[in-house]
Amino acid sequence: MTNMVPTNDQLAKYEESLKAQKSARKTVTLVRLKSLSAALEGFRIHVGRYPTTEEGLAALAQPPADPAAAARWAGPYLNISAGQLSDAWDRPMHYERLPGGPERYRAWSDGADGAGGTADDVSVTGP
Repeated sequence: MTNMVPTNDQLAKYEESLKAQKSARKTVTLVRLKSLSAALEGFRIHVGRYPTTEEGLAALAQPPADPAAAARWAGPYLNISAGQLSDAWDRPMHYERLPGGPERYRAWSDGADGAGGTADDVSVTGP
């Protein structure tokens, strides 16, 4: 019968692998957020503003309800079926237009722990 207890070297390699995987997921999520930023910029160029918090990221895939904004909408601005609205942990991304005018927003992922407002959140703020 073989010993099933891992060696310290095996444990260290496993921990390194987990760190690398976490780092890769964070990088993938940041790339997706930057892609969302580009899509949000396309929306702003055509519609004249960023989506409202209420419209959210759905405004990148379907015209806004506001008729004037819908007339200028030239989307879709991203391919939702490609998973661009999910982070690397397969959880939804979040979006809000920041107070102080229509020209600032924040898009984010709750990160590896899945809890918002913690140190591992990944976010972009624009512009």
